Amino acid sequence: MLRSHKPKLALKLYLRASRAGHTIAVLKTVDLLLREGRIDEARALVRADAYHHRRLITAWYDQHGRADEADEVLREAAQSGLAEATAELAERALVRNDTQQAEGLLRTAVAAGAPCEEMLAELLHKRGDLAEAIEWYRRAVKGGSTLTTMRAETAVLQLLAETGREDVLREYAQSHSYEAVTAYVDFLERDGRTDQAYDWLQERFVPGQPELLWPAVRLLERLGRVEEAVE
Repeated sequence: MLRSHKPKLALKLYLRASRAGHTIAVLKTVDLLLREGRIDEARALVRADAYHHRRLITAWYDQHGRADEADEVLREAAQSGLAEATAELAERALVRNDTQQAEGLLRTAVAAGAPCEEMLAELLHKRGDLAEAIEWYRRAVKGGSTLTTMRAETAVLQLLAETGREDVLREYAQSHSYEAVTAYVDFLERDGRTDQAYDWLQERFVPGQPELLWPAVRLLERLGRVEEAVE
């Protein structure tokens, strides 16, 4: 008999603590209210700027097939200036294949400080806006995490090669990673300029850069200069 009163007692205590401003208590209260299906009370408890609380609300709406109301919750958070909420709205728009809305939301999210450059670049890339996609991939390279930087750099190099942007590709190769160097060398080689690729690589090579030996050897073999490659 006592056991059946425990959830109600816990909820009462959490409510009291949450009203006193305890963050963990708010999370616990929201969780208990949602378990009881008391969505309106849970929603009223959550502050507009408390995005991590609001995610519990949106998850509940989604689980109950009420996606429009989940979007409404996120819009309220976004209007309060929460860039993460704007970014999540963009992701949800992409799931619905509403690319026009997603693009506008992503631009807003980036302007507000959310790291959505790569997502925006991918959207533009798929739509065929290659010049702007390259620019956004480059921004992602400058400001992203290690994984984001690697993905974005690969995409940028691919797009630069596809669109024949040799000058920008060479600039990347002169100041960026081994991947950028090999991308430029491959670009020249595909264009029938293997000699030029080797000469450029030779100019770049300095002691302490053994990673450039392999592409240089490969180019020598392609040029039929096998003895030099062996040396």
